[in-house]
Amino acid sequence: MPRGRASGRLEGAKAAFRTFIAPAFQDCPGGVHPHTAAVTTRTLLLALALSLSTATVAPAAVSLGTGADAPIAPPTVAEGPAKAAIDAYREGRQSIGVDLAKPLAEKGNADALFLLGFAAETGQGLPSSRDAALEYYKKAAAAGHKDATYRRALILLNSKEDKDRQEGREGLENAAKTDPANAGRILGEAWLRGLLSEKPDADKAADWWSKASEAGDTPSILILARFYEGAFGFPEKTDAKRSLERRRRRQFPTESTNGAPRTVRIARTATDPTHGD
Repeated sequence: MPRGRASGRLEGAKAAFRTFIAPAFQDCPGGVHPHTAAVTTRTLLLALALSLSTATVAPAAVSLGTGADAPIAPPTVAEGPAKAAIDAYREGRQSIGVDLAKPLAEKGNADALFLLGFAAETGQGLPSSRDAALEYYKKAAAAGHKDATYRRALILLNSKEDKDRQEGREGLENAAKTDPANAGRILGEAWLRGLLSEKPDADKAADWWSKASEAGDTPSILILARFYEGAFGFPEKTDAKRSLERRRRRQFPTESTNGAPRTVRIARTATDPTHGD
C-alpha cells in the first residue's frame, strides 16, 4: 500500500475512534446514554481494527470530537488571493498571515475570513475570542466557504446554552440540503449525545446517519453498522439484518449521487468547553 494511503487510513482510524468510541469513556453529563459506558474493551478493539482496515481520508469538515488529542488543522488553500496569507500562517508566521488576510477579509474573501475565524478560535495570531470566531465564520460561510459553516456549528453545538446548540442544528440542517454526507454525520452524533434534546435520541441519530450514508459518507456507514449491533447503549435498536446491510455497503460501495466525500476527517473546537462540562 502506498505510504500516503496508509497514513490516511491511520488518521481515519484515529478520527473514527475519537468521535464514536472514546466518548463512551468520557464524562459528559447529559450527553451520553447511561448504557454507553458498558461498551467493552473487546468491542473497542474490534471497532478500532475495523476502522484501520477500512477508513480513508477526504477533505476535512469538522465533527464533535472532544478529546484533547483531536487537533484542529490549520486552513489550506491551493491558490487564490489568500494563498500568501494562509501559507505564512501555516509556516508559523501567524501574525503575518493575519495581517495579510485582514484587507482581503474586508473585501469579502471567503478564505481570508475563514483564516481570521480560525485565528480567533485557536488564539493563534489573534486574541482567543469565541464571538469573533463565530462572526468571522458566519461571514466566511455567507461568502461560500463550506468548512466555515461546520466550524461555526461545532462551536455552537459545544455551547452550554441550548439556544446556541439549536442555532448550530439549524445551520447544519441547512447545510445538509447540499452536503448531506458531512452535515448528516455531525447531526447524527449531536442527537446521539443528547446535545439537541433532553436525552439522547437514537432514532434521529440513525435517521441522519442514514442520510449521510446514502450520500456516501464512510464513517456513517460504519457507525450505523455498529449502532445496529447494539454497540452504543441502545440494545432495543439491535437489528442484525440492517447491520449486515451496512457492512456490505461498506465493502461494495456505490458512488454518491451528489459528489459528496465518502469520509470526513475529525477536528475539535478550541474556543468553547464541551457541553455539560
